[in-house]
Amino acid sequence: MKERPSTSFVHDPRQRYSYELRPDALLDAALRAIAARLEAAGLIAPGAATAPRFHPHLTMLRSASPSHTAALAAAVQLAGAARELDLRSADTFGGGRIVYVEPADGGPLHAARAAVAQAIPEEELDPVMLARPWTPHLTLAYAVAEPHRVAALEQVSAELPLTGSLASVEVWDLDVRPTVLVHRVEL
Repeated sequence: MKERPSTSFVHDPRQRYSYELRPDALLDAALRAIAARLEAAGLIAPGAATAPRFHPHLTMLRSASPSHTAALAAAVQLAGAARELDLRSADTFGGGRIVYVEPADGGPLHAARAAVAQAIPEEELDPVMLARPWTPHLTLAYAVAEPHRVAALEQVSAELPLTGSLASVEVWDLDVRPTVLVHRVEL
């Protein structure tokens, strides 16, 4: 029997660890409920809203190392200042395959991301990722099938606005399955 090649989940080692902001429990529950309604309506795959790695979060950036104390400190300080979220709009990435919600004012989150990137050695960051425009967002649905994309976006948009707070900064190892929480700092 031919052995299957090992699955590589991350193509660039500089994207192995994900620095993420997590919402408070109430906002987390509201976002999960929206995802569950998308699933119940048949707009996303069965189990997508309850998959173990699905948790509403805002990815700041990815790096090659999980242990940058200065980056965590910068994220905690600046994300704490940008703690309140006013989610007013929904949009998509990838031709509609990914549906997300975004805060009305992303300026403080842009400042937090820049500070985190500044605190991590340049060789540990993917220059292509940093060169792309970044939209602070919380993803609600991945891999939305083409026939459901418009309806999924409309349904999410109808659920807005939502408000809440950021609760923590987390660093996840994306190079293992299931993914592993490496650091968590409460805001």
